[in-house]
Amino acid sequence: MNATRIEGRLASGDLDILDKQHRRILHLVAQIGGIVEKEGVGMEALQINGDSCHALTNDLFETVTLHFRCEEDLLGAFEYPLLGEHRKEHSEFIERLTKFLFTGILKGVDLAGLYAYANDWMCRHKQGPDTDYANFLRGK
Repeated sequence: MNATRIEGRLASGDLDILDKQHRRILHLVAQIGGIVEKEGVGMEALQINGDSCHALTNDLFETVTLHFRCEEDLLGAFEYPLLGEHRKEHSEFIERLTKFLFTGILKGVDLAGLYAYANDWMCRHKQGPDTDYANFLRGK
Protein backbone atom coordinates (compact mmCIF):
# COMPACT_ATOMS: atom_id res chain seq x y z
CA MET A 1 0.00 0.00 0.00
CA ASN A 2 1.36 3.36 -0.92
CA ALA A 3 0.04 6.14 1.24
CA THR A 4 -1.70 8.57 -1.03
CA ARG A 5 -3.13 11.99 -0.58
CA ILE A 6 -6.00 13.28 -2.62
CA GLU A 7 -5.90 17.06 -2.47
CA GLY A 8 -4.10 16.80 0.89
CA ARG A 9 -6.67 14.36 2.29
CA LEU A 10 -6.56 10.75 3.31
CA ALA A 11 -7.41 8.53 0.35
CA SER A 12 -10.57 6.53 0.81
CA GLY A 13 -9.78 2.97 1.67
CA ASP A 14 -6.40 3.56 3.37
CA LEU A 15 -7.80 2.86 6.84
CA ASP A 16 -9.94 0.05 5.43
CA ILE A 17 -6.80 -1.70 4.16
CA LEU A 18 -5.15 -1.40 7.57
CA ASP A 19 -8.30 -2.66 9.30
CA LYS A 20 -8.43 -5.65 6.94
CA GLN A 21 -4.80 -6.40 7.78
CA HIS A 22 -5.58 -6.12 11.51
CA ARG A 23 -8.39 -8.63 11.11
CA ARG A 24 -6.07 -11.01 9.22
CA ILE A 25 -3.44 -10.80 11.96
CA LEU A 26 -6.01 -11.38 14.70
CA HIS A 27 -7.39 -14.34 12.72
CA LEU A 28 -3.92 -15.90 12.49
CA VAL A 29 -3.34 -15.36 16.21
CA ALA A 30 -6.74 -16.93 16.94
CA GLN A 31 -5.77 -19.96 14.82
CA ILE A 32 -2.66 -20.40 16.96
CA GLY A 33 -4.86 -20.13 20.04
CA GLY A 34 -7.15 -22.79 18.59
CA ILE A 35 -4.26 -25.21 18.17
CA VAL A 36 -3.13 -24.54 21.74
CA GLU A 37 -6.64 -25.11 23.05
CA LYS A 38 -7.30 -28.24 20.98
CA GLU A 39 -3.94 -30.00 21.03
CA GLY A 40 -2.17 -28.68 24.11
CA VAL A 41 0.95 -26.62 24.37
CA GLY A 42 3.78 -29.10 24.17
CA MET A 43 5.67 -30.73 21.35
CA GLU A 44 2.69 -33.00 20.68
CA ALA A 45 0.80 -30.01 19.25
CA LEU A 46 3.70 -29.33 16.91
CA GLN A 47 4.01 -32.96 15.90
CA ILE A 48 0.30 -33.27 15.19
CA ASN A 49 0.17 -29.92 13.40
CA GLY A 50 3.80 -29.58 12.30
CA ASP A 51 3.34 -28.30 8.77
CA SER A 52 0.30 -26.21 9.62
CA CYS A 53 2.11 -24.63 12.61
CA HIS A 54 5.10 -23.82 10.45
CA ALA A 55 2.93 -22.30 7.73
CA LEU A 56 0.83 -20.43 10.28
CA THR A 57 3.75 -18.88 12.13
CA ASN A 58 5.43 -17.90 8.85
CA ASP A 59 2.18 -16.39 7.60
CA LEU A 60 1.86 -14.43 10.84
CA PHE A 61 5.40 -13.08 10.50
CA GLU A 62 4.93 -12.09 6.85
CA THR A 63 1.51 -10.54 7.44
CA VAL A 64 2.68 -8.54 10.46
CA THR A 65 5.79 -7.33 8.61
CA LEU A 66 3.74 -6.17 5.62
CA HIS A 67 1.13 -4.53 7.83
CA PHE A 68 3.69 -2.61 9.87
CA ARG A 69 5.35 -1.37 6.68
CA CYS A 70 1.99 -0.20 5.26
CA GLU A 71 1.00 1.47 8.50
CA GLU A 72 4.33 3.26 8.89
CA ASP A 73 4.28 4.43 5.25
CA LEU A 74 0.82 5.92 5.72
CA LEU A 75 1.72 7.58 9.01
CA GLY A 76 4.91 8.97 7.49
CA ALA A 77 3.04 10.42 4.52
CA PHE A 78 0.80 12.34 6.92
CA GLU A 79 3.64 13.31 9.26
CA TYR A 80 2.12 11.58 12.26
CA PRO A 81 3.86 13.11 15.27
CA LEU A 82 4.08 9.82 17.22
CA LEU A 83 5.50 7.79 14.33
CA GLY A 84 8.83 7.21 16.09
CA GLU A 85 7.14 5.66 19.11
CA HIS A 86 4.85 3.63 16.85
CA ARG A 87 7.82 2.26 14.90
CA LYS A 88 9.53 1.34 18.15
CA GLU A 89 6.52 -0.72 19.25
CA HIS A 90 6.46 -2.45 15.87
CA SER A 91 10.18 -3.22 16.07
CA GLU A 92 9.82 -4.66 19.56
CA PHE A 93 6.97 -6.91 18.39
CA ILE A 94 8.96 -8.14 15.38
CA GLU A 95 11.99 -8.78 17.59
CA ARG A 96 9.95 -10.82 20.06
CA LEU A 97 8.15 -12.72 17.28
CA THR A 98 11.52 -13.49 15.68
CA LYS A 99 12.76 -14.90 19.00
CA PHE A 100 9.72 -17.17 19.24
CA LEU A 101 10.30 -18.42 15.70
CA PHE A 102 14.08 -18.79 16.00
CA THR A 103 13.74 -20.68 19.27
CA GLY A 104 11.13 -22.78 17.50
CA ILE A 105 13.69 -23.90 14.96
CA LEU A 106 15.86 -25.25 17.74
CA LYS A 107 13.30 -26.58 20.24
CA GLY A 108 9.83 -26.17 18.78
CA VAL A 109 7.66 -23.08 18.88
CA ASP A 110 6.19 -22.23 22.28
CA LEU A 111 2.69 -21.94 20.82
CA ALA A 112 1.05 -21.04 24.12
CA GLY A 113 3.61 -18.33 24.79
CA LEU A 114 3.39 -17.02 21.23
CA TYR A 115 -0.40 -16.95 21.41
CA ALA A 116 -0.47 -15.20 24.79
CA TYR A 117 2.09 -12.60 23.72
CA ALA A 118 0.71 -11.88 20.24
CA ASN A 119 -2.92 -11.78 21.33
CA ASP A 120 -2.23 -9.44 24.24
CA TRP A 121 0.06 -7.18 22.21
CA MET A 122 -2.29 -6.89 19.23
CA CYS A 123 -5.30 -6.10 21.42
CA ARG A 124 -3.41 -3.45 23.41
CA HIS A 125 -1.78 -1.95 20.32
CA LYS A 126 -5.02 -1.76 18.35
CA GLN A 127 -6.93 -0.19 21.24
CA GLY A 128 -4.15 2.27 22.11
CA PRO A 129 -1.60 3.48 19.54
CA ASP A 130 -3.62 2.37 16.50
CA THR A 131 -6.73 4.15 17.76
CA ASP A 132 -4.63 7.27 18.34
CA TYR A 133 -3.31 7.33 14.78
CA ALA A 134 -6.76 6.56 13.35
CA ASN A 135 -8.17 9.58 15.16
CA PHE A 136 -5.28 11.69 13.88
CA LEU A 137 -5.80 10.53 10.28
CA ARG A 138 -9.56 11.05 10.35
CA GLY A 139 -8.80 14.74 10.72
CA LYS A 140 -6.82 14.76 7.48
